[in-house]
Amino acid sequence: MSTQSPPDPDSGAAGVRFGCGAVVGLAAGFASTVSFVELGPLGVTLLCLGTALVFGLLAVRRGDRFWERLRDWLWWV
Repeated sequence: MSTQSPPDPDSGAAGVRFGCGAVVGLAAGFASTVSFVELGPLGVTLLCLGTALVFGLLAVRRGDRFWERLRDWLWWV
């Protein structure tokens, strides 16, 4: 197993990675609001935007390793 970090993606690849990560993060945040119904509209919006931002940044920073870990974590879906 290599411990070297992958090279930084160019701006186009980083944009695509962030966009895909943000879309998946938005869906994950929206799906998690079922557990947090008492948050209200502002809380739900902030939760969805927060997960979209975190997933997008992780997708850019970690690349394929992020998607592999996410797939392993969500193996039952």
